[in-house]
Amino acid sequence: MGVLANVDYCVAEPILEKHKIWDSYWLDSRMNSTVAESSPEAEATLEAHWREFFAEVPNGGVILDLGCGNGAVALTAMRVSQETGKGFKVHGLDSPAIDPAKYVTREELLKQIEFVGQVPMESLPYQAGQFDAVVSQYGIEFADSRAIGEAARVLKKGGRFCAITFAANTPAVVQSASKMPKPVSHQQSQAIRHGHGCCSGPA
Repeated sequence: MGVLANVDYCVAEPILEKHKIWDSYWLDSRMNSTVAESSPEAEATLEAHWREFFAEVPNGGVILDLGCGNGAVALTAMRVSQETGKGFKVHGLDSPAIDPAKYVTREELLKQIEFVGQVPMESLPYQAGQFDAVVSQYGIEFADSRAIGEAARVLKKGGRFCAITFAANTPAVVQSASKMPKPVSHQQSQAIRHGHGCCSGPA
């Protein structure tokens, strides 16, 4: 387990232009991006992982899903909350335009999640130490290197961060990375680019 603390990050303005391709993708009834959407087995494996993760979040926990798309992971958090009585408060944020409750009408629980679209992951509109858990599924790797620092900032002490990402050599990630400021620390680069990593919040 690594610790998201004292992470240096770049200060260049975020580049939102590269996210516009996702606007039309998420203004649709789909719940998942390409991996889970194309494979029921992958979707089931991902949901099982997140259920296990959210089971460890304390009662009344506040959760942030970064790069949430139409809210697949946020929805799993709400389902766990409903099934266990944990009483989570769930937020979802993404850089493209999103409106999950409008477009995914089959999932009533989406109406209980606070979604924010067209906001960069590199500059989160939340207070420091606001969240018990920050998560991302195939999302944070498309942000620049500041997103990890922002995830650290908004985590409570002892909070948990977990991301499932595309590999660094995936064409979409390579293309997106070419528009990003270069990561400035080995720790941060590893956290963004490795395929799957979970770590605790600041000590």
